[in-house]
This record gives sequence, C-alpha cells and structure tokens, in this order.
Amino acid sequence: MSAIFRSPRHARAIRAAYDAALSHWPAGHRRVTVQTRHGATHVIACGPEHAPPVVLIHGAQTTAASWQHYAAQWSTHFRLHAIDVIGEAGPSAPSRLPLAGDAHAQWLDDVLDGLQVSRAAFVGISLGARTALDFTLRRPARVTRLALLCPSGIGRQKRFLWWALPLLLLGDAGRACVRRRVLGRLPPASTAAERDTLALMHAVDRGFRPRIEPIPVFADNVLRTLSVPTLAIVGGRDVMLDSRDTRERLTRLVPHAQILFLPEQPHFIRGQRDTVLAFLASTETIDMPHRIVQAAGRRVLVRDPSAAVVQRESDALDLVALAHEHEADWIAVPADALHDDFYRLESGLAGAVLQKLVNYGVRLGVVGDIERWLTRSEAFRALVRESNRGQSVWFVASEDDLLRKLDA
Repeated sequence: MSAIFRSPRHARAIRAAYDAALSHWPAGHRRVTVQTRHGATHVIACGPEHAPPVVLIHGAQTTAASWQHYAAQWSTHFRLHAIDVIGEAGPSAPSRLPLAGDAHAQWLDDVLDGLQVSRAAFVGISLGARTALDFTLRRPARVTRLALLCPSGIGRQKRFLWWALPLLLLGDAGRACVRRRVLGRLPPASTAAERDTLALMHAVDRGFRPRIEPIPVFADNVLRTLSVPTLAIVGGRDVMLDSRDTRERLTRLVPHAQILFLPEQPHFIRGQRDTVLAFLASTETIDMPHRIVQAAGRRVLVRDPSAAVVQRESDALDLVALAHEHEADWIAVPADALHDDFYRLESGLAGAVLQKLVNYGVRLGVVGDIERWLTRSEAFRALVRESNRGQSVWFVASEDDLLRKLDA
C-alpha cells in the first residue's frame, strides 16, 4: 500500500474522507467486495436489483465515490455498479496493472463474474473510459452500450506532466492550480455532500501517488472493430488530452459513434448527466451487417445471421473476399447460415467450402447448435472432432466459446 499512498497516515485520511463522501449516496446502496485474480475489488451497488446493469469506471487519482452526482438520478433507472479501480485511491487492492495488454480486461471479467453480471452498459471517465473501451474491444459480447467521457487512449496525450509536476511540488497552492486547469473553476461547495466530495479530492491530492507513465493509444485497426453503440463526450479546453484528435479518430474509424464536442469544457466534463442517461436508456441499435472482434491478437469477422446462406462452392469465395477485405484471420459463421447440404458430407459441399477457405488462408468458426446433425452422422461427428483438434476449422456453441478458444 505504501507504493501508492505517501504514508499510512495519508491512506487513513483518504479512507475516512471516502467513507464521508459515500454517506451521501442514494439510500439502499450496498458496498460489495469481489475477489479477483489481481486482488480484492470494492464496488458500490445501487438501484433496483433487476434493472438493466450499468458499470461505472472512474478515472485516475479518484474513486468510485465520485459518481455520487450521477448515481442519484441514474439509479432510478438502472442497477449501478460503481467499481473502485485497483491500484487507485479507493478501497480496492493496491495492485497497479499495466495499461497495455489484457490484465484490466481479465480483472473486469472477474469483477462481472463476481457480481453475477453477464452483460452490462459501461460508462467511463478519462482513464476509466480507456479501461471501459479496452474491455469492450476485447469482450464485445459482454458490453451492451458504451459511454466515454473525456476518454484517454484515443487522441494524443498532451504534455500535461511537464507543467503539472513542478506545480505539484509547491504543496497545496500548486495542487490547487493544477486542479483548476484540469477541472475548470468549480462553484463553491454549498452542501454537505459537495463539501465531503471536495474534502476527498483534497485528501487524494495530498496523499496518493499518481500514475505518470504514458497512456497507450489504440491503433486504427483496433478502434475499427468497435461494434457496440457508443457515445463519446469531449471538451475543447482539455489540458490533458487532444480532444480534436479524439473526435477526428472516432469520426473516421467508428462512424456509428455519437460524438459530442463541447468547445468550452475542460477535461472534467460537466452538465452531461441527462445526455448520458438518454443514451443509456436508448434502444437504438447499429445496422452493421458484420462485426470485427479481436482475440489474442487475431481479427475475427463475425458474419451477420441475416446474411445469405452458404449453399454452393462459390459462396466460399465470397467468404474469402469478405475476410480479406476486413483483414480478418478468422470468419465466424452462424451454424444456421450453412445450408443443410454442408452437414450432409456425401453432398461434397463441406469439403469444397473448407478446402477453398484453407487454400486462401482463411480460418472458419461455425457458431451455434449442430446437435441434430451430430446425432445423424458418425462421419460428421468425426469431422467435428478432428476439426476442433486443428487450427483451421472449429465448431463451437457460441461466439464467446470461439473467442475463449482463440485466447487459450
């Protein structure tokens, strides 16, 4: 713990301020501790237990208690799970995971499993928005909608530390100057909740050691795979991130994303609680005939179930062209999108289709229930067994099973 807090005394002060701030959360909220492979994780849960779940991920050098302003309204519509990110100032484990790689996605897998949440909408702020985006790119099947407030990891990172670090050496006055440039000028605290929130902010500023390493930026080919409904809100006066670069990259690479650029807003976005609520409550979907997902560094094109049925050898060439167009290593096809003749090996369709794909270096995942065909043909059962031992064609029950098999 001493690695992330300046001293045990500072850690105790932050914890006391955290508890005071949390006392203003909506009535009936629960504090839950979930065990993960990277350490215990503290979660604040509130809202109707059977309402649609929304996961909230705070930014760096803050805590889950910072969602209090949003929770009062959003918890009347959703079951909120505000997660204290490990390695940050809240009550979760002090483990500080690398920003590159899939460690944070594995951690969130464990958190969701511990909360018994299979899929949820995600809202993230700043570095928490990057964590939410990273999870969505790696685990698209577990995310229904994604709201990003001043997200890092998309636009260029400004040289914030060059001017901030010298100021932080000046004590409270220097920290106040940095805070004003990041958050903008905050109105005076007029309620007990606002005073306790401000006191927690000051305690974290004084006693917590921030992360100072560069934040990895997602590559173009990775951002192009983002397939869930997405809202991004950025401020034109952000001193930490290049919001115009964020807007440009999302516009170019994620054309379905809703992007709200607020030219006068700082890094700390204010006044957008209703905007995010409307997005979370929306039932609009994305009309995307195919999706690209990432697994273990490989691109998987997931073919839309409504696409034409594969019923002749020439259709295999269409699959090859589709995979090459999207630079996909694998193509996942719903089991029902293969003509019945594919499963009748005597027709020769399966052999012809699979040979074409292998010849052109495209690997196939057949996704869905094929039990009725397995029970009818020993030859087909043998084909499935042999295929699943290899690396070219797999038969799996679900998209999640395919991604897990690729990750293994």
